[in-house]
Amino acid sequence: MKRIFFRFAVLVVATALVCTGCPPDAGAEQAAFIGLIANGGASATTTILTLTFDKDITGLTETDITLTEGNTGTTRGVLTKAAGTGVYNLTVSDIIEGGQVTVTVSRDGYAFNPNYKNVNVHFKTDSGIDIGIGDPSIKLYLDGSPLQDGGSSPITQGEGTYTVSIPSGTYTDIIWYVNGNVAAQGAARTSVVMSKQTVGTYQVTVEATPSGGGKNSGSHSFVVQ
Repeated sequence: MKRIFFRFAVLVVATALVCTGCPPDAGAEQAAFIGLIANGGASATTTILTLTFDKDITGLTETDITLTEGNTGTTRGVLTKAAGTGVYNLTVSDIIEGGQVTVTVSRDGYAFNPNYKNVNVHFKTDSGIDIGIGDPSIKLYLDGSPLQDGGSSPITQGEGTYTVSIPSGTYTDIIWYVNGNVAAQGAARTSVVMSKQTVGTYQVTVEATPSGGGKNSGSHSFVVQ
């Protein structure tokens, strides 16, 4: 009996020696969370958070990302793979004020070090843009097809571009705004070319002054999804 008890005690001690100090998720693949950047700034509200890891994370989706938004109101959107190893873009929305957001990542089969990072998101309180609405508003076109002023159109995310234009003619000035920021300007600039690659909502507004006429404008939103 004593010999049996002795063998059992040795087994328990040996097991303890093997397991003591083992890190959590020791069998998981190690991944470093090395970067977190928010777009936007004083002139634009944040719409995308860019997460960077030291490797591509197999099967990573937005459901693996948790946001602690503080007072910013930030809501998680869609996660897409961006160019470059380990780079992902997460769309965000509903921001009501600038401030710190904590992004935490968790994915089965991976151990992240660290598993969270903080970033400051931005909120634009005043566009500071004087857009004169003419009567009638100028017509906008998507790849040659007329659009409803103030409406919204879905765009399938992917490679390539789409073109937003106004009627050809002679203008003294044309200014294009995307999400409140000047994107292009010039009397001959009757169109702008937009990318389909980044998921998000893009409000395109044009302010055009025909020769001998008053300033007109038109606006339309495009949702890349």
